[in-house]
Amino acid sequence: MGLTIIKNNIPDKDGYFYTLYSLLLKQFIFVYLSLYIQHLLSNVFLNDWIFSFLT
Repeated sequence: MGLTIIKNNIPDKDGYFYTLYSLLLKQFIFVYLSLYIQHLLSNVFLNDWIFSFLT
């Protein structure tokens, strides 16, 4: 919902600001997803390590 408001307020001079905004958004989503996957992998790794340590 909030993204459409931001998108409408951006001045579209030959689509420059819009493409810049979408590129930044894609980069942010990519970084966030990679960090989230890294977090999941590290959690799985730590759980396996703790489990093997306990048994």
